[in-house]
Amino acid sequence: MGRQMKIGIEGATWTDVQHGPNADRWGFTASTAWVVDGATTPSRLRCCALGPDWYANALSVNLQRFARDWLPLVNIVSAAVSEVSSQHATVDPRPCPGRVTPSAAIALCRVGVDKVEYLVLADCTFLCVSDSSVTEVVDQRLERVAVEIRSRYRDARTSGETKYSYALREELVQDEFAARNVDGGYFVASLDPGCVRGALTGSVDLPTSGRAVVALLTDGVDTRRLSSAAESLPDLLRGGIGPADLVAGNSAGSGNTSTQHPNRDDATAVVICAEISNNPVSLRPAS
Repeated sequence: MGRQMKIGIEGATWTDVQHGPNADRWGFTASTAWVVDGATTPSRLRCCALGPDWYANALSVNLQRFARDWLPLVNIVSAAVSEVSSQHATVDPRPCPGRVTPSAAIALCRVGVDKVEYLVLADCTFLCVSDSSVTEVVDQRLERVAVEIRSRYRDARTSGETKYSYALREELVQDEFAARNVDGGYFVASLDPGCVRGALTGSVDLPTSGRAVVALLTDGVDTRRLSSAAESLPDLLRGGIGPADLVAGNSAGSGNTSTQHPNRDDATAVVICAEISNNPVSLRPAS
């Protein structure tokens, strides 16, 4: 039997214009795809004038540069982060101890002949769906940092206490920064290539025949809005929903407690469809 695979990759992004330039990025090569979600930081706490859109774009460009089939995914991300760190030092070389450096969540995957490899840093999502199985990977460690302050921030935002919520947000961002890329905290792409040691990595076996769908989502994609009692997100992916429909009309802030988007957030989705078949190979004797 000869195993054959046809792969299609599509992506889409939705911009929350209330919060400035889109800080999400996505990209792909022949076998690898990714989404990047730049983290927004209050300007008073930033180490430099470079915004989350600069960091997300630089990281995505360098993921494209280093994405090679023979490199482990952690090496690809580490090399990309190292290059972005060098670029950052060139653009803004000022030391800023104690200030929050740029960072971004990532979901990255590579489709092989018989499996899909994945890497997740922070709160992006990897989802692989076939006719018989569903595998979802999302890093929840950030939500376990500064739980009490996060709850107070959410309550203040919901009740409209704007000035108080801003103060709590700064406090929450500082606590998150202190827990970034350390054991017992959470891991996220930053200016330190060692961040990959805390990435969630693994692989999912592909079916021998049939269809498999992989979705990479930033946390702005409102999966609750998409899902219903009748159709879950995996059902929608099996049914052929594309990335544009995943992000269309997005407004994820209603229940999200992340500091990245106090109301709404940019939303980005990449969908990879793999059609797999086993066709008999005819072996003819030489004439």
